[in-house]
Amino acid sequence: MEDNWWILIGVVIFAVLFKIFSKYYSPRISLFFYPKYANLDRNLKIKWDSHMVSTVHATVVTIAAAYLIAYDEKMAARPEGPSGFRVRLLTGFSSGYFLHDLVMMIRYHYLFGKKAELAHHVISLAGTCYITMTGQMPLGTCIQLLHELSTPLVNVRWFILTSGIGEERKRYKTVCVLMMVLFFICRIATIPWF
Repeated sequence: MEDNWWILIGVVIFAVLFKIFSKYYSPRISLFFYPKYANLDRNLKIKWDSHMVSTVHATVVTIAAAYLIAYDEKMAARPEGPSGFRVRLLTGFSSGYFLHDLVMMIRYHYLFGKKAELAHHVISLAGTCYITMTGQMPLGTCIQLLHELSTPLVNVRWFILTSGIGEERKRYKTVCVLMMVLFFICRIATIPWF
């Protein structure tokens, strides 16, 4: 356990970085792309910023996991583990995201009150922390992290609905079709392999 203190500290650092992004950078980015963000009420801004953090996490994790699957020599040589530093860094990054999101769900329980989401985040945090600390199954872990590929489209759909663009627009329908296809491929079609 002593060797893993740096991992736990890294997870907390990533959680803090996600909080900094949520508090300082998400509003600026949102105002740039959607000037009406300034007019949203406080609760809607909290949810909006949470979706922004989720999008950043999912994008980074998907790209990094795909890269590691394709190019990480240590993982290719020993897919069952132990994992190298890059895979542990990636799972630590995800653990930091889940920790940040879990704290947000508890703090703003009146906005994120779904018990299933809370359970999902607790289980995900426990799983990613365990894998980060033990280094087991790096290939399976990276494949599992590829499930996040559909998350940016789930969030884009939420942004479109929240911004009032509406369900009748072609871009909304396109996003919904892409989201359903990716969600099925990434999260449902892969179930038999896990």
